[in-house]
Amino acid sequence: MGNAKTGREAVKHCPLCAAMDDETIDEVVKIIVKKTFPKGAPVYHQDEAAGGFYVVARGSIRLYKTGESGKEIVMAIARAGMAFAEATLFGNGKFAESAVAHEDTETLFLPRAEFLQIVSRNAPLARSLTESVCRWLSSYSMLVENLNLSSVRERVGRYLKRAMDEQGTSDIRLKDKKFHIALQLGVRPETLSRALAELEQEAVIAVKGAQIRVLKPEKL
Repeated sequence: MGNAKTGREAVKHCPLCAAMDDETIDEVVKIIVKKTFPKGAPVYHQDEAAGGFYVVARGSIRLYKTGESGKEIVMAIARAGMAFAEATLFGNGKFAESAVAHEDTETLFLPRAEFLQIVSRNAPLARSLTESVCRWLSSYSMLVENLNLSSVRERVGRYLKRAMDEQGTSDIRLKDKKFHIALQLGVRPETLSRALAELEQEAVIAVKGAQIRVLKPEKL
């Protein structure tokens, strides 16, 4: 696969594969295909037939859908150690969204048929796969809920609360540029900046670049 050490380390640190023993990891590493993408390069397109799924070894991948109007809605950012497109192992085997390299990125591609053979022999891995798909579905459900909220402030508040939960602190760091956060929230970048400025004026948050301290979480 090119670099076995890189593959093994990425697999070991992927939450999806956390339940695998060394023997199973060795099996998975043997079927991995390393794929690299320069920033802005497409990984796959929505509704395209999928032959497997990916794990991010280095860099990040932007997952998005394109509406009838051509507007891009960012579904998630998959970062190093994260698996994505696992749902293609089930159902019609097509990608539910498009994916593009958020930066120069190295991925590990796991072919569908070979991976499912390994899953069939490993109950803990099967549970991890189910849990991983459920996490993505939960994330997408929250996104839909956010987009249906009428208030931009509510959307921003939910985003900040989720970041606090994920990072385990009220001193959070924005992992994405505000442009891409705005796309995830379904608002314009200037609207997001205005909402953050209003929250700062009300002393709900304190902003310093990409660092945000949530002073009054109950006000979000």
